[in-house]
Amino acid sequence: MKIEEPNIKFFREKITLNFTFILLLLIFSFGFGIVIFEYLNNFKPFGAKLSYFISGQFTIYLSILLIFIYNKQVLKLEKKYEISY
Repeated sequence: MKIEEPNIKFFREKITLNFTFILLLLIFSFGFGIVIFEYLNNFKPFGAKLSYFISGQFTIYLSILLIFIYNKQVLKLEKKYEISY
């Protein structure tokens, strides 16, 4: 069974989208929460250290936001390649 060319392009774009979102989560959780930890601890919004807020709380908010963005982008890809499930 040969896989059609549009399906290959669809899955490549979908995988690229997945890796982009994973990279964003990695940058926010690891990069801001651990790498520049000391600098962010100088700021205390709402009584908590900013590094805690970004690495913990903001990552949860970002994950939920990325789920909705991912859904919207995949629907656009499905329309583009005329794929329906």
